[in-house]
Amino acid sequence: MRKAHLVLIVSILLAMLFWVFFRLFQVKEIVHDIPVKVVNVPAGMSNPRLAQKSIPYHVEGKVFDLLIFRNTAKVVELDLRYYDLDKKSIPWEYFRLSLSKRLDNLTISPFEPVDFYIESDMLVSRNIPIKIIFSNEKAKSMFTENGYNFVPKLVEITGAESVLDRIQRIETEPITYEQLTNDTETIKLIPPSEKVIITTKFISIDKPEQSVVSKTFSLVPIRTEEKLKSIPRWASVRIVGPKQIIDTLKVADIYIKPDSLTNSDGSRFLDIQLPKEIKLLDYNPEKVNLIETK
Repeated sequence: MRKAHLVLIVSILLAMLFWVFFRLFQVKEIVHDIPVKVVNVPAGMSNPRLAQKSIPYHVEGKVFDLLIFRNTAKVVELDLRYYDLDKKSIPWEYFRLSLSKRLDNLTISPFEPVDFYIESDMLVSRNIPIKIIFSNEKAKSMFTENGYNFVPKLVEITGAESVLDRIQRIETEPITYEQLTNDTETIKLIPPSEKVIITTKFISIDKPEQSVVSKTFSLVPIRTEEKLKSIPRWASVRIVGPKQIIDTLKVADIYIKPDSLTNSDGSRFLDIQLPKEIKLLDYNPEKVNLIETK
């Protein structure tokens, strides 16, 4: 009895294996959608977009090979290297099926060969005005009131037409007061988008002829450490420098403190710190005394 059961089970298993073997080697036909990838995009085309994202292919072969095909990485490459930019439709000779494995036992062909349609932004170049940006009102006043200028006024940018349509101007990095008073001559432009190319990345600042003037500041506070007070508490300084800088200076821009070294008579000389390009002509008092405060 057991032997009969065993024979029956083996017979069923053999029948199933035969059926699977028979099915795997049957010839079948399927229609399979394969995604499209654009390659070799011409320099005059930006952001190509396909009206169809995939192409249906007719695939014929044994079931075993069809199963391998379904699980094989595949893509239809659309080669635009020699594509005519004036045309919208793309003939089939521009398409190439790329498989990660060789499947010579299959017959693969487009299910319904039709022209593909492509949309794209054409690359264009435009001259865009430059806008000066200042870090604060002090820098802006320094620039506008003292005849500063910059070149160039326009910059050429290249990119997709749809991107350039949204760009009205190119801005500089914020210009500081220190940059205008130092020897800095170039200011960086900020790209408005990663999708555009800027031919000029910097502008040059043209500084006016500097007339030199002197000026005296009175009642400039002498700064001391906590719990110390200087006698006297104020000083006057006479300075010289470019007029456009002198005219914008305030008492707070002049820093005066007692020197760290004490003289034999207990007094201290003054340490006077001035903005760059400003020179000290004279100051009063020459020395101060420090007393402790309660």
